[in-house]
Amino acid sequence: MKILKKTTIFVEGAEDSRFLQDVIQSWFGMTLSVPPPTSKDPKARNEADLSYDFVIYGGKTNIALLEPIFRESSQNNLKNVVFLDADKYLQSEQWGGLENTRAYLRHLREEIGVPIDSAYIFPNAAEISLNDSEHEEDAEGNLETILYHIATEQDFLRCWDSFCQCLERHNSNSNHHYNVPDEKAKFYSYVDTVKHDKQKSGGTERQYQNALWNLDYTNENTGSKRYLKPLRQFLENILQREQQP
Repeated sequence: MKILKKTTIFVEGAEDSRFLQDVIQSWFGMTLSVPPPTSKDPKARNEADLSYDFVIYGGKTNIALLEPIFRESSQNNLKNVVFLDADKYLQSEQWGGLENTRAYLRHLREEIGVPIDSAYIFPNAAEISLNDSEHEEDAEGNLETILYHIATEQDFLRCWDSFCQCLERHNSNSNHHYNVPDEKAKFYSYVDTVKHDKQKSGGTERQYQNALWNLDYTNENTGSKRYLKPLRQFLENILQREQQP
């Protein structure tokens, strides 16, 4: 059941909606609705997604495929808010990196006609730079970048990074290569290894309102302020609009 009456939130994956659902509940006391698992093909989705607060688009380059859903949302007088990853800047990836992601949003609006009202780029940048001397935007990153900096058990993450670096050194000096785990695997293992109760580690079921994560966006002594304060400000603007008549 849809809670937000003026907004539809578009996210890349169920992991993103799960994270946002928890931080919104923690910071603002609102529990937003997430759609059930559905086809991974964006073209197979329809207007039924608009009965929930979140729409999952399944990858940055899939946003254009959901243009009819964006338009339907606008016709229902809802503001379309998009969350997407900056990702890494690679010459082989046209839209990788913060500035290229901003260019991609302009491309979606101006050349394809996707009605996007506002956007937030993980890990810590609004679509339009705030030019705030106190806030330094990351040029690359994603949701996992945020998780790395708000995880409370940093010793585990340092051990994990050392493990991956060891595998990479081995791979560079041997004909027998190991698969180096990716960032998502890191946080599955983090929750499985550190959890103190029966928490689930999967990104769609993972809980963030517990001792494994620091959601205090004012904390000066951790990475939480750098990665959570701009996100909270962005969400606050959206949710304040919901309170207006």
